[in-house]
Amino acid sequence: MTTTEAAPVELTIADGVAEVLLTRPARRNAMNLAMQEGLVTALGEVRTSGARALVLGGAGKHFCVGADLDVVDGDNAGGNADEDRTTARMLAACEAFLLAMRTLPMPVIVAVEGAAAGGGAGLALVGDLRVLGRSAALYGSTFPLGMTPDAGVSWFLGRTLGPARATNLMIRNTPMTAEFLASVGLADAVVDDGTALAEAHRLAAELGPRTPPLAIVGLRELMAAASTQDLGSQLEQEARWVDTLNRTEDFAEGVSAFLERRTPEFRGR
Repeated sequence: MTTTEAAPVELTIADGVAEVLLTRPARRNAMNLAMQEGLVTALGEVRTSGARALVLGGAGKHFCVGADLDVVDGDNAGGNADEDRTTARMLAACEAFLLAMRTLPMPVIVAVEGAAAGGGAGLALVGDLRVLGRSAALYGSTFPLGMTPDAGVSWFLGRTLGPARATNLMIRNTPMTAEFLASVGLADAVVDDGTALAEAHRLAAELGPRTPPLAIVGLRELMAAASTQDLGSQLEQEARWVDTLNRTEDFAEGVSAFLERRTPEFRGR
């Protein structure tokens, strides 16, 4: 097992599973610039670690309540466009870690306890799978702060729930409970409070070894494109991925394993 820490984010890699843990429990894991940049660094290490799955969670009773408003100070009001200001740097770091997670060659499983609000909701939604404690809830809207959504919340909810329903939820700032999220396919498991991280690790150990690293990146891309392009364009994009993966060692291994009735050993090549 290897463990590294870049406070306030901890990265642990053991038995082929990487765990990235947000570690500001006293602030309900609110994101400051150090946490966001720590996520970027940790995800870079995960990508080259040889891990086969990633589990993302938060220390304490809450997953993440979004940006730490204490560090988004009043100096940002009034239209100052200085790229060095804290908000601009935080938005850039947020974009970097969300896109990094979407391109990881492994399943990403998010364990949510308590609240996942604002940017924390986006961080939960970027995963491939979500495990929620029974009392967990996502709050996608920042309307009560006089702000539009960020961290991809409008993208994820607009595509999964439809624009009208997502807009309604965000205008009303309606809590998306674990039960609701399970009913719309956004929670893959609802478990007793305090056990979401353990269940996420169980899923990671199960799915990681049998997930083809190259194909999961293609799968995400195809599913994201499906709701915005016509059938002909989607078929062309599918064909490009088939052509690409048909040339890989992983595809040859998958076919051999299927014919030999054994578990494939994918290597991302």
